Amino acid sequence: MEYVIAVIAAVLVVLVVIVVTGLLYSRNRRRTKDLREQFGAEYDRTVEDLGDKKRAEQELEQRKLRVEGYALRPLSTTERNEFIDAWKRTESRFVDEPSQALNQADHLVLQAIKARGYELDDGPGHVDADLSVRHPGTVGSYRFARATVVGNERGEANTEALREAMMHFRRIFEDVIADEPTEEETEQHRVSA
Repeated sequence: MEYVIAVIAAVLVVLVVIVVTGLLYSRNRRRTKDLREQFGAEYDRTVEDLGDKKRAEQELEQRKLRVEGYALRPLSTTERNEFIDAWKRTESRFVDEPSQALNQADHLVLQAIKARGYELDDGPGHVDADLSVRHPGTVGSYRFARATVVGNERGEANTEALREAMMHFRRIFEDVIADEPTEEETEQHRVSA
């Protein structure tokens, strides 16, 4: 009798282990699927950069949590129009002063990002990581443009590189100012206003 009870207990333990393992596996697959859907190519880039899927997924989750803590808000129509006008002035300056126009575009993009509620205090490395949460399709444009700004400061960028960087800045700029807030962000902005 004791032998039968021991066998039944062992079988139950094995079944519990199988069920728990299955649930954990399913949860991890779902997490991976969700992160891939949200981050797109940024998911693969992060895995490649960190060299480990688990570490990359932890990094992406940390980015999400950090950005969820920001008081992101929609731009008012007036703010959006002011940014668009400033962008047009910046682009028109490119023909005569490409280097200065690029620096101005960089500054304008950062202003738009900050106006939306992103925190910029942690430096450029955090800006692109934070942008990847809500703007995974254009964060590469931001990185390219920023790298060109740095290269230009060292005298390593020609006019064609500056032109490409301006196009990349335009892409992220348009994405950031057009970004519609979630219902939660809109409500959070109303409550804090």
